[in-house]
Amino acid sequence: MTLTQIGELIDRKKSVISREITRNSGPDGSYYGALADRAAHEQRRRPKPFRLLENPELCRRIEAWMDQGWSPKLVTEADRACPG
Repeated sequence: MTLTQIGELIDRKKSVISREITRNSGPDGSYYGALADRAAHEQRRRPKPFRLLENPELCRRIEAWMDQGWSPKLVTEADRACPG
């Protein structure tokens, strides 16, 4: 299968496919998608911490709002409006 065919199959340009294969091929030229996926996961530029684990007060506040029947959208808006 050509790079063009692969690109058409997954709706990507062949240059993207070529770059992915080049970046994640082994020394013998073999490509393993699972290994490439793991490498990409480990090389994320900015791992984002889970806010509720780092901020127990925020967790309690959100829990209280949800207990009062607030919608997720309203909780999000209120969280953005509250400092801290």
